[in-house]
Amino acid sequence: RYGLLKMSSTQDVRFSAGMIEEGAKFANKLWNAARFVLTQADVSVEPAPAGTALEDRWIRSRLAAELEGVVSQLERYDFSAAVKQLYAFVWNDFCDWYVEAVKPRLRGEEGAGASANLLWVLERILALTHPICPFVTEAIWSHLPGEHGLLMLAGMPVPDETYRDPAAERDMEHQARGGNPRDR
Repeated sequence: RYGLLKMSSTQDVRFSAGMIEEGAKFANKLWNAARFVLTQADVSVEPAPAGTALEDRWIRSRLAAELEGVVSQLERYDFSAAVKQLYAFVWNDFCDWYVEAVKPRLRGEEGAGASANLLWVLERILALTHPICPFVTEAIWSHLPGEHGLLMLAGMPVPDETYRDPAAERDMEHQARGGNPRDR
């Protein structure tokens, strides 16, 4: 199942067909989530950290934490750890939780705020994912509303501690376990 690729006289890299399949699944998940956002969100709104709903505060808090962790790992050239952390965040937090939680709000009175936050988070995820998945992220980026230029020329998002919200993370965790945040 595993083979060794000779990279240089001092470095061997394990090759795994299973890891290539996981990468393809990740790219597909990101593509489908972005397609949902671009077809269901109000793309006329300016992407911005918006919304006071629990899930909006929670995803901004999770994004701030993940930005800090992934950027730090990339700076240390620990690509494996960065990919694992990014994979878990995009797959679980963004796609499986946030996108699903925000769906009912996209067509209601809160649609503009939900759309703005959804687009804002997607932009940052694309920029953060770009070093490990450049062709897919650049393709998605080109479909975002507005004039963005090339993603490869955009700056890496900067972690912002002001978006950290431990209460929202705790309440969302409580909800995920089937509880009501008001029962704390």
